[in-house]
Amino acid sequence: MVWGCMSSHGVGRLHIVSRTVKAMDYIEILQNKLLPTASDLFGNQSWIFQDDNAPCHRAKIEEGRKITDVAREFDIAHSVVSRLWKSFKATGMCSKRHGGGRVRSTTPAEDRYFVLSAKKNRHTTAQQVANQFLAASGKQISRKTVARRLRGGGLYARRPVLYRIDQTASYCPFSMVS
Repeated sequence: MVWGCMSSHGVGRLHIVSRTVKAMDYIEILQNKLLPTASDLFGNQSWIFQDDNAPCHRAKIEEGRKITDVAREFDIAHSVVSRLWKSFKATGMCSKRHGGGRVRSTTPAEDRYFVLSAKKNRHTTAQQVANQFLAASGKQISRKTVARRLRGGGLYARRPVLYRIDQTASYCPFSMVS
């Protein structure tokens, strides 16, 4: 069997298929043959791909297979397949959901404020920046949040290390003690 593609701009690359094409094989053909051809023929222009509705191009559930069978084949939970299929029927697409995490306590503008105020006075601690922000905006932000935002802005706070220097005669060769 030969796989190929064509458009009004020209004929695409051909691919000899020597075995049954499964879904992953088809994806590989599209990535290695179709996408380079589309890039050659269309450049940066938009284009639409339409397949011939062969069985390997269709979803397994559309073929009438059970959700549990599909889940077993891909070694995933049936609830995942069920949720994706439900999402596809409702919206016509399956995409990763965004925004599942915790809401940030500061905005990007506030993050820039933390970095700028810390850069103005390099000796300011994260707690002092948080207190200044509280006075300016009335919004309470923890010291750790400020420290994380400063790290995100490229400022890394370090705690000063205090060394105890032993100044006895045996340690200090230049001492006046004899």
